[in-house]
Amino acid sequence: MWMRSRLSLRRFSTAIRRRIEDEGDWCYSSEWWGNEFDGHTVLRSTSDKGNGVVSVVAYPSSRPIEVHWPGTQKWLRQRYTEIYPDCEHNEQFRILGYQWRTLRFNDDTRQSTVKVMAAYRESDPRSVCFMQQAHCLAVPCKFLSPLLFPYQKLLAIILVKKTIIWIHFLVIYCSGFSFQLSKSHVVSTVLLSCASSVLHPYLKSMISAGLAGLASCNYDLKGAVLGKKVMNVLCIGHGGGSLPLFLASKIEGAVVHIVEIDPLVISASIQAMGFPSLSLMTPSSERALPRPNLMNEVMWKGIHERLFLYESDAENFILNTANRYDIVFIDAYDGEDIFPHKLWDPHSPFLEALEKRIHPEHGTVVVNLHSDSDILSLDGSVSSVLHEMLPMGKYVSRVCRAYKDVIVEKRSGFAFTVAVPWVCNTSLVVCKSSRIGRGISDRDLVLNTISSKSQEIENILNLPFSCLQYMKGGFTLVD
Repeated sequence: MWMRSRLSLRRFSTAIRRRIEDEGDWCYSSEWWGNEFDGHTVLRSTSDKGNGVVSVVAYPSSRPIEVHWPGTQKWLRQRYTEIYPDCEHNEQFRILGYQWRTLRFNDDTRQSTVKVMAAYRESDPRSVCFMQQAHCLAVPCKFLSPLLFPYQKLLAIILVKKTIIWIHFLVIYCSGFSFQLSKSHVVSTVLLSCASSVLHPYLKSMISAGLAGLASCNYDLKGAVLGKKVMNVLCIGHGGGSLPLFLASKIEGAVVHIVEIDPLVISASIQAMGFPSLSLMTPSSERALPRPNLMNEVMWKGIHERLFLYESDAENFILNTANRYDIVFIDAYDGEDIFPHKLWDPHSPFLEALEKRIHPEHGTVVVNLHSDSDILSLDGSVSSVLHEMLPMGKYVSRVCRAYKDVIVEKRSGFAFTVAVPWVCNTSLVVCKSSRIGRGISDRDLVLNTISSKSQEIENILNLPFSCLQYMKGGFTLVD
């Protein structure tokens, strides 16, 4: 499997590579979708936390091509020399290859997709270790049938327009082709594509909108990126770990706490998806591993020390922590795509405690939501079938109102939502801010401020994607 994936990605150091390629772009999506012959299951077990059957499936990756592997092997060797300067043995490292690895719930919901590198030490061929590629944020549609990949450009148009009229057009358009799909299959496939919590388009949206909101509150993001100040981050919901790993890798001052209720998801991310094992914490808030092995130290030193992964219920964690966070990311849908009511009930202990645990001057909360406004029927209603596909969709406006009312009720601040490109997800951002006053209703003022900051963030972080692309669609102030 690893030998089949010998084709390129990016290199790991800016000293090696100047411009980052967006390897999570839509054009690579057929690789991690694959088919029954391309992929193989590397982990499979049943969750007792409501996520059903949890599995990880591996697919070959076309990048980086093998000609670039020696550069990464050299980087690993240099890292080893820096970490162990007194070691007389000149350790050599070899790369086995790269794979896409997809975390699934109940075999159909693709919860997270990451790219993983496998490498080992020549002196110990059994020392194979997986390294998740932190820079790579894939753009899959969880329910999209591989049969529709030849028509993905047309689907992109439909998902951008996101109306039933365009879906009807797809049925007519596809009827002229010979592949075996019924009209109902086409419609349901597209609707499910819209309904899914597609990981990485919404992940890029959460990062872009969240950091832009934080920076708009006069937070010194550049200082945090350069490691001159600490940025305290909380991620509620872990999946494969793409979001916390991306933040810790890009922002040198980021100290990231992660809360995940399902121990099986935690095990899958570490064992099968290359998330740093040193991050795992015990119930007593100690490191589960006293020290990392050599390969993990070489791959992750400087990053894994700033990751803290807790197995915990989100409400229990926020009620018992004494930490104060600059920014909080919440993506807590379960295997049935339900956002627990206690995490958005305006009278819940969770929201009241969350308000107290974010910074009073610039604290920012970012929430991934499944949107309902973009799947209305022609008469303005939402069918019972669509309610089944988007069980939380009808509650989106109530969630937005609850977060704004609780977090900025007594302080200056603002809240806005942006539509995630191509999919029916919405990113909600709520900010405490003395710069933009409470109750501000000038949409253009807020949008211009956020857009300006998004361009700064893109440059400061040297992102492989455009932040503005994830900010300009469906920008709405929460009343």
